Amino acid sequence: MKGGLWFILSACHGLVPPSRSIEPYNITLADMDAAERRAWAERVSAQLDEQIGPRTLFVFLAGRLYQDPLTP
Repeated sequence: MKGGLWFILSACHGLVPPSRSIEPYNITLADMDAAERRAWAERVSAQLDEQIGPRTLFVFLAGRLYQDPLTP
């Protein structure tokens, strides 16, 4: 798909569009416990639904720590 939407997964900010500038931070999902990662995943899932819709196919280019909480 040429010219498709893409976003950055941020442990601090959730789903970040590439045009958004953010301040540096020092948080990763590895720093979070399981409940915090679940809360992060719920927030990011809601952001994905809002940005691309709940039934849109997407591809993660991220490590398992970021993928696993977001995939069934």
